Amino acid sequence: MQDEIGELIHRNYPMLRICLAYVNQSLCPKLLALYGLLATIEESLYRASDPVVSSAKLAWWYEELRRARDGNSTHPLSLQLQSSGALALWPEALIERMFKLAIERVEAAGVNDENSLHQLCESLGLVHLELELALQNISLPDQRANQKAVRRLAAINGLMQLFRESYQTRQPTYYWVPLSDCGRLGIERLQIVEKPFDTKVRQVFEGIVKRTLDRESRVPNLAFLKELPKSWAERSKHWLLLSMLQQRQLSLLQIKLAKPGFTGHTRDRWQQVRLGDGWFAWRIARQLNASVKVGNSGEDV
Repeated sequence: MQDEIGELIHRNYPMLRICLAYVNQSLCPKLLALYGLLATIEESLYRASDPVVSSAKLAWWYEELRRARDGNSTHPLSLQLQSSGALALWPEALIERMFKLAIERVEAAGVNDENSLHQLCESLGLVHLELELALQNISLPDQRANQKAVRRLAAINGLMQLFRESYQTRQPTYYWVPLSDCGRLGIERLQIVEKPFDTKVRQVFEGIVKRTLDRESRVPNLAFLKELPKSWAERSKHWLLLSMLQQRQLSLLQIKLAKPGFTGHTRDRWQQVRLGDGWFAWRIARQLNASVKVGNSGEDV
């Protein structure tokens, strides 16, 4: 894979390098192509000079994938999506949903309350999950309890994405910060834009993170892995590893937000790969392997 695309992925998903070590190597090209596309969409949002440019970039990429499906593209990422086989495995409706969510973030007027924020985060996380599951022709677990737990874990990924996009964009709006949270601390979204690391603003962010982690407290742990369908957990190992590492990142961000010294200059540090992340991923991968061996490897997904 081209170094430029690899760097693009690392800027947005630094934990991917850890997770890929535990994945079947035949799946790696598809995953790299997928996360190259996800990172490209993210950067179309936060690296553009204004919303009009973001919309234009997203529209271009949507048409580019159409051209790639027809074999009429020479863009390196499109070629990777083709050659890996990833593009052919995604239903057109799923691709449309991914771009629709991106366009909605460009045009978003604002989120009113915490339930609306949770729905947004879950939608973002789920579309990524479904794109990844489609690479192996599998879907969400059938059991309602397991599906609910997986959706909650997806919401953590969605919130992480919102933080990445807002901290790195040139013209942040923080539309996703609920008006109800702003009202409780007596601030406006404009204040968040002007002073994103002011004491009250950090308290708003800290409250959002705490609420999300409390809501998902039963999900990102080893006991949760044992409750998943064994074959589903084995085939979804990469997504589970990455999601739980992102939960660790969100926990680290919560700690940083509680410190007055947290500023824009440190915004990348909570995404950096640390020694503990590698140990954590090894522990999760080991638990997954143990669960699959103990369980019925022929269990239906």
